[in-house]
Parts: sequence; structure tokens; C-alpha cells
Amino acid sequence: MSAAILPAHEVTVFLAELAVMLVVARALGTLARRMGQPSLAGELVGGVLLGPSIAGKLWPSLWRLLFPPEQHGSGPVTLLLGVGQIGLVLLMFRIGAETDLGLLRRLGKASSWVSGLGLGIPLVVGVVLGVAAPGRFVAPGGNRVAFVVLLAAAVGVSSLPVIAGMLRELGLMRRNFAQVLLAAGTANDLVGFLLLAVATGIAGAGAGASPEERILRALIGLALIGGSLAIAGRRSVDALMRRLRREGPAVAGSFTLAVVLAFAAAAAVSGVGLDAALGGFFAGLIVGGSRFKHAEALNSLELATAAVFSPLYFATAGFAVDITVFDRPEVLLGCAAVLAGGAVAKLAGGLVGARVGGLGPREGVAVALGLNGRGTMQVIIATAGLGAGIFDRDSYAVVVVMAIATALVVSPVLRRAADRAEAVGEERERLRHEEELATNVVLRGQRVLLASRGGRASRFAAELMHEALPKDSALTVVRVEADQVGPGAQEELQATQTRALAAETSPDEPDEPEELPSARMAVALAGIEEDRSTERRLLPSGSSCEAVAEALLGEARLGYGLVVVGAPGERLEGCLFSPMVDALMPACDLPLVVVRLPKLDSHRAEDNREDRHTPVVRDIRRVIVPVAGTATSRAAEEVAGYLSASIGAELVLLHVVAGARESRIRIAARAFEPMAMGRRLLVEARSRARSLGADARPRLVGSGRPAEALLDEVERTGADLVVLAATSRQTGNRTFLGYRVQYVIEAASVPVVLVVMPDVPGGA
Repeated sequence: MSAAILPAHEVTVFLAELAVMLVVARALGTLARRMGQPSLAGELVGGVLLGPSIAGKLWPSLWRLLFPPEQHGSGPVTLLLGVGQIGLVLLMFRIGAETDLGLLRRLGKASSWVSGLGLGIPLVVGVVLGVAAPGRFVAPGGNRVAFVVLLAAAVGVSSLPVIAGMLRELGLMRRNFAQVLLAAGTANDLVGFLLLAVATGIAGAGAGASPEERILRALIGLALIGGSLAIAGRRSVDALMRRLRREGPAVAGSFTLAVVLAFAAAAAVSGVGLDAALGGFFAGLIVGGSRFKHAEALNSLELATAAVFSPLYFATAGFAVDITVFDRPEVLLGCAAVLAGGAVAKLAGGLVGARVGGLGPREGVAVALGLNGRGTMQVIIATAGLGAGIFDRDSYAVVVVMAIATALVVSPVLRRAADRAEAVGEERERLRHEEELATNVVLRGQRVLLASRGGRASRFAAELMHEALPKDSALTVVRVEADQVGPGAQEELQATQTRALAAETSPDEPDEPEELPSARMAVALAGIEEDRSTERRLLPSGSSCEAVAEALLGEARLGYGLVVVGAPGERLEGCLFSPMVDALMPACDLPLVVVRLPKLDSHRAEDNREDRHTPVVRDIRRVIVPVAGTATSRAAEEVAGYLSASIGAELVLLHVVAGARESRIRIAARAFEPMAMGRRLLVEARSRARSLGADARPRLVGSGRPAEALLDEVERTGADLVVLAATSRQTGNRTFLGYRVQYVIEAASVPVVLVVMPDVPGGA
């Protein structure tokens, strides 16, 4: 038995074809992107240039050597086209993973009207063009009904990847009209795939079967596959991805799982007589909708697809275009009719839909132009039609040229229309908030994990972070139980929490008991759950602190962006906070917020609350945060700024110049460079705090002992809370946060919020 699958010569030719196609497609795709065009336009043009009608005419001998006619004529599908098919499946997986099915719901009236009219009117025009098209455009032996359906889909649907790509490159993704466009693009792609299923079902295999039987068979198969993926597939994928993430980064495992699911779904869909691309799209929807998807794995898959497989697919699609067919007037006329009819219908549908949907005139123009973004779906429809014997070479060339032409034209005109449709009112405020979150160091609107055992510190941490976190952040409260819990523990916990909502907590409870009913946390969260997306979970672990920390870390790997824990005032000898927090800190690769209460016997005398009551966040009137000008310091400023703005507290921004005297600040602040630098840092910090809505007051002091100066300012200003930041460092088997930070934590008479950054470039 020969070890070689192909003769050496064919292997050489195949690899050379791959290299040449990839180089040309990537080069022209990059050129197109630099010119403000979608890269697929350049990749398609690259394939056309390499095809028989251009390269085959200019360098016939070299072209035949690289692309032997027996492989690329009417003969069997070659390995190159097989690689292109892999690229198509992975491309559609990527599109599915980025598709937000909830978008149609969330945008309501505008998206419904734009999706309906922006698709319905062009589909009608496409049907008219298909019925009026000469018979020569239908493949020999092809089904006329299937041709009309497929041409209507090619003319009528927009391309979500092209629309999304244009909006992303123009920086418009978060505009209201852009979200409407994305919703319409999603609906277009779904309808396009449905029409593709109908057309290929009509024209599919099954000798003796009527078109109705073929359609019914295809749609039943599609419903079974889609239902299986949506029910069992989603649960299985969630379970597998959850397990992979718990065990570590598992990028390779998540990558493999995504690819296997894409290929398996594509094979299943192809098996019922539909285009395999639809299976890749379904798989992408399942993985992209999973809460436990691994962003790094999906980014790696997207990189491989965008850099290799997608360019090869579009290049092979362009390779099949024979531009010599446009020598005939009827083909040119057909191409002009398809281009003009599709463009006018999309403009009309988009403008009317936007007007009825309540969008402004300029936004309506932008939507109507964006709907003309075609490309990926048209190429998929064209290649599927050619392969299924529905389109001939003429109609295939017309559809691909339409994809190239619209991709080239729409981007620059959409840019001009978007420049005129300025954001106002609520949209402007939303964009400002999203830009703010994107530039934040630690508070980015991500899901937050709060570890709790139900004590005072945990409840105070929950209430405090609820006020400090942006409203976009969902909160998961995890209660860690020592030893293993039985299968009914989750249900029992939920019942206990529900009964406890009206319960009273005793003011005489211990500071941080080892075992407290989770009912107390339910009481603390009763108000939070009304204003924020919140869930509670029970997490079993071993009995040691290390086991508890490992269980929390496993949970934190499931897509969280921030971990929060409460620490009691009393601590064991040799611990920085508590055994569990100390074990968690060095292993956590996410930002960690530790909320530490002061010792119960060290409250200020003027505090009239009973010592054993949990502090009330809304009673905080003044917050103090050191300002150092580092990324780590920015993290503390963010937490303090959001908290102060939320509860209406005054924010004191403190910068301590080490080694300087107070008198020197008053006399020579401008002459002493460290003082001048400190003043600049405080001006910048105050500007950031005010942008968050906080009432910020800068304070510049000089001291040879910065930690003691901070504590003095706490007493002088009557601050109720200190917010610090530090970078976690390891010394032996212990975490070291710096002498100043550790001194403040130990000596502060008020609660301290410590933001621990695992590794911040430029941090202190």
C-alpha cells in the first residue's frame, strides 16, 4: 500500500496553487482595506485575475502548468476547491459566532420595519428579474423555479459580514442606525440561507422526487438539525466549554471543539441536501451564544480564517468567474439590470423602512446605503447555485460581479452619509458611556464574581460593589461550601434564600463566622437584584483554604472580568487578610477587589452605630483615594469615582510627595518639580473623576512617610472609606503588596477597598 495519497507531481502543483492564490488574495485584500474597501472585494478580484480569462490569456503556458485544465475545467473538484469549502464553513462559523439573534428583539420597531421592507421589496424585484431572465442564464437541465428563488436571494439579501466589516472599519458599530443595520443584516442572512435551502432542495438529488418532496425533505432535515443543535447541542457545548475553562486556559481545546462542531454541523446539513455553509453558521450561533465561550480560542480561529481560509475561499470563487462572458450584450444587460434593480430596491426598502420605523432622515439614508452591502452571501449563493446545477457560468459571473461592485461602492458613500448623521440625545450619552468603559482599567462593564460566606465583610462588599460597578456589569454571587455537597444542595440553597428574604439578621453575629446561612447574603442582595442582573450559585470545594481558593479560581475562569471578596478586620497571625484570600490572591490572573472591614474595637468614638452592625454604604459621605499617575492607581480612582458618584459622596484625591515638607508646598510649589508634577496628576485625576459625575477635591501634601500621611488625611478629612490599588508580587510563598499598602490596610480605622492588579504594564 502506497504511503502517498497523491502522486508527487500533483502534491507539488496543489501546494504551489495554494501559495500563489493565498499571496495574491491577501495582497489585494490588504490593498482594498487600505483603500477603505472590504477585503473580500480584493480577494475576489485576485481570484478573477488568476482565472482563465485573464492570467490564462496573458500567460497561457505558465497558467496551464500551475492550474492544469484537467483539474479546473469541467472535471472533478480539486483539493484546492476542497480547501475553499473548508474556508467557507469556517467563515460562516465566524459569522454565526458574531450574530446577535436578540438584536432583532431589542431594537423593536425600527429593526422590524427596516428588516421587513429592506428585504421584502428587493426580493420581489429579484423574483421579477428571475422570471424575466432569458433561459440561457439557467444551467442546462437546471430547474427554473430554483433559479428564480436563488436569483431573488442574490438580489434581495444583504450580507451581514460585509455590513459588519464596513461598520467596524468606519468605527460606527455602536451607532443606533448601525445596530439597526446589523439586525437587518442578521435577518437577511437567515432568510438568504432559508431561500438557499429551498432552491437547493428543489434542484437537489432524488430522482423521481417532485420539487415539493425535495423542499419538504430539506426543510424537515434542516428543522431536525437546527432543533438538535439548539437544545442538546447548546447544553453539550456549554458543558464541554465549562469543563475546559475550569481546568485552565484550554485555548487549544476550545479551538478544537469549535472546529469539530463546525465541521460536524456542516456535514449533517450537507447530508440532507443543503449547502454545508449553513451548518457552519448554525455551529457558530451555538458557540457564540455560549456564556462559556473562550474569547482567545475564537480570536485564534478568526485569525486563521481571516488570514488563510477566507481569502482562499473568495479567491477560488473569483477564479471560477469567466469575464469573457461579458463580451455578449445580453450578459452585460443582465448584469446592469441585476445591479440597478437590486440597488434601487434596497434603497427604497431601506428608506421607507427607516421612515416608518422612526429613524431620522439622515439615519434613514445611512441605513438604506448600508443595506446595499453585498458580498459574502452573494458569493455563497453563486457558488452553491453553480455547484447544484442551477446557475450557469453567465449567471454565476453576474452575481459575483454584483458582489464585487456593491462592496466597492457602498463603503465610501456610507462613510459620507454617516458623517452627516450625528449622534444626539440618548445615543450620544450611550456612546460616551461605552467609550468610557472601553478606556477604563478595571471597570469595563464585565461580569463580576463575588465570593461570599455570608458574613459582614461579604455583605458590605456586595453592597459597595453594587454601587461602584457600572450598571452594565452582571453580578454572580458564589457561596463556597466546605467539603462536598449533595445533588440537592443547589435547590435547598435557593429555598433557604427565598425564605430568608424577610428574615432579620442579628446585630450580635460574629465578625466572619466559618459557617453562616446563605440566607444572610440573600437579605443583602434583596435590593441589588432589583437593579442589576444578579445570580447566586453554590460552589462545592474541599475543606482547606487552598481548595476553596482553587474552586473560586475555577469559577473565575468561566468568563468573568473581576473578582471581589470581603475580608474581616480580625485576621490570623501570619495572614495578610485571611487564609482563603491569601491563597486566592497569588493565583488569580484577574483584577481582584478585596473589601476589608476595620477591627470591631477600632471604630471612631463619634460613630454612633453599634460595633457589630455591618457598615451601611449609603452612610459613606467622604471617600479618599491616593493618586500616583500609574495604571494601577487609575484602577483605584475608577472604583472610587464610580462609587462616589453613585452614593453622592465627596471624593478626596490625595497625592503625597515623599520627602517634601508642608511649608515647602505652600512656598515653592511651582519651583519644586515633584510638586508641579503632583499638581498636574491631580488636575488630570479630577478631570477623570468629574467625567464620572463625582464631586472631586484634590489634596496635595508632602511627607516623608506617605502611608502615615494618608492615614492622617483620613482622620483630618473625616473620610469613611479608603480605596487603594496595588500590584500583587510574590516573595517566597507569600503575597507582597508593598510596605505602604500593607501598613494602611492594618492600621486604617475605616473600611479599605484594595484593588489588586495581577500585572499592569507601567503599574506601581
